[in-house]
This record gives sequence, structure tokens and C-alpha cells, in this order.
Amino acid sequence: MAEVYHAWRADETTRNDYNPSPSRYVSLNEKDEALPLEEAVVHLLKAKEERVLKEVPSRFG
Repeated sequence: MAEVYHAWRADETTRNDYNPSPSRYVSLNEKDEALPLEEAVVHLLKAKEERVLKEVPSRFG
């Protein structure tokens, strides 16, 4: 049984151009939810603002 598995695995790896990325071999059968670009930008700007506000007191204190 191990020989069959290793033969299959070698064949699968060769077909994928020796790409070791787990995402090529593992499928969750779930669709990833994409965040709209505008919403992602808002989240990033808020996070940046929060980080800056946390750093300000340490710079002057």
C-alpha cells in the first residue's frame, strides 16, 4: 500500500512542477469569502490610525 501511495504522490508532484504548496494538495471544499477592496482599505486605514495613536504617548511620555 505504501508503494502505491508514494508512486501516486511522486506522479502528483511531478504534474504540479514540483510545487510543494499545500494548497495544491489539500482541498477544504469551501469557497473563500473575498473582502471588497474599499472595505479592506478602510480596515487598513483604521488599523494604521490605531497603531499611530498607541505610539504617540510613548514618543512624548
